[in-house]
Amino acid sequence: NRALGGAAGFFARAASTAAGFIGGALGLQALQGVAAGAHSAIFGMNSTLEGTAVSFTTLLGSSAAAQKMLAELQQFAKTTPFDLPQVLVGSQRLLAYGFAASEVIPQLTRAGNIAAGLNLGQEGLNRIIRAIGQTHTAGRVLQEDLNQLQDAGVNTGEVFKIMAQQTGKTVPQLKKMQSQGKLLAAPFEKAFATFADLKFGNLMQAQSRTFLGAFSNIRDALGQAGARAFFPLFDAIRTLALRFVDLTETADFKRW
Repeated sequence: NRALGGAAGFFARAASTAAGFIGGALGLQALQGVAAGAHSAIFGMNSTLEGTAVSFTTLLGSSAAAQKMLAELQQFAKTTPFDLPQVLVGSQRLLAYGFAASEVIPQLTRAGNIAAGLNLGQEGLNRIIRAIGQTHTAGRVLQEDLNQLQDAGVNTGEVFKIMAQQTGKTVPQLKKMQSQGKLLAAPFEKAFATFADLKFGNLMQAQSRTFLGAFSNIRDALGQAGARAFFPLFDAIRTLALRFVDLTETADFKRW
């Protein structure tokens, strides 16, 4: 009986200890979740918007143009199944490739419609943007960029057929020009735009009305609301951080 009682007591103590450990671990995990959520609300979206504004100011030449573009993209993101940070990254890349500010949303729309229609996600959107961006920068149609589009699921043969109709040349003539490095980007971009509009229409907007698209938009809305609510705190912490950085550059700090 004593042995049984001792064993029972041991297992009771062990169970109590295990329960306490599990409870503590779950509590710590919950605290970490709260901390991560608070960090994201205070710094996440605000940092993203601040960094994008700085990038846009450099690419567009003025703070006013940057803020205008940022506001337009925030509205545009609501009609897509993509998160705002994903839309901002895509727009930065298009500007860096040399597209004008007025061309960014139309280009994003077409690339996004194709990505949504082929269920490519963010990675596919990036690949399409890279291909059309590199074509725009090079000023001519390179095989590498055609391969990127083809690998993403884009039927470049159909693009060439549309280009043949628009230019009055045959598809073999256009392909020969491309292989010789003589096919300019402009007619290809025009044909690609027609292809995207005819084939994929408003698929991105339709995807934004699905459960996943709605969830993405809800997440964006909450993120932007949190950013606005916590901006004064974010701004105060940023100011303190900048002051500390300035302090580290003083002679007194370096001597210390």
